[in-house]
Amino acid sequence: MKQNIQSGTVTEIRIAKGVLKVSRKDNFATNYTFKNNGTAARVIIVEHPNSGERWRLTEPETPAERTANHYRFDLPAPAGAAVTFSVHEERSYVDSLALVNSNRETLAVYTSSPEATAPVRAALEEVASRSHRLADLKVRVADLDAQIQAISKGQERIRKNMEALDHKSDLYRRYVGELDKQETQIGALTAERDARQAEMTSAHADLSSYVAGLNL
Repeated sequence: MKQNIQSGTVTEIRIAKGVLKVSRKDNFATNYTFKNNGTAARVIIVEHPNSGERWRLTEPETPAERTANHYRFDLPAPAGAAVTFSVHEERSYVDSLALVNSNRETLAVYTSSPEATAPVRAALEEVASRSHRLADLKVRVADLDAQIQAISKGQERIRKNMEALDHKSDLYRRYVGELDKQETQIGALTAERDARQAEMTSAHADLSSYVAGLNL
């Protein structure tokens, strides 16, 4: 019988030139169980996959034989007995995350990690705050664009209706008044949209400049 157990831990969190570097260590354990149904003791050859250079054999440290694809271990098995054998491997690697493109949920995970030092946590909280402000501005600009588009479509319908009307009719004059009112609304919305767009551009530049200077 074969049983695999994998676990992983974060060993270090740091920031280099605006990139979050998360050092990780994964542990992989394979437990083998064999039954010697014979009447004499024997040696069982346990063949375990060689996962390559990224995974390091930690227990046992040295196999009886190593090939490109397998480790082989000698396991003594008494007559009529069940025996177990465990192989432990580990790998270390680094995940990289560009902070300028990160979201609040991801930042919150690493901010709360015990492996993050106080300066790293403070920097991540500041990045989260600036990113949230930028996200709010993006939402507001999109909302203003939608409002402007909706009013513009309404104007198109009004102008189409006006084509069949007498220019001296009350309905035509009412439509003219509505168009004037809507033009005023579009002007105000456009002015706010341009202001928020300028804020968004500035906020993105500030965020990029801030994270680029982080080395913690």
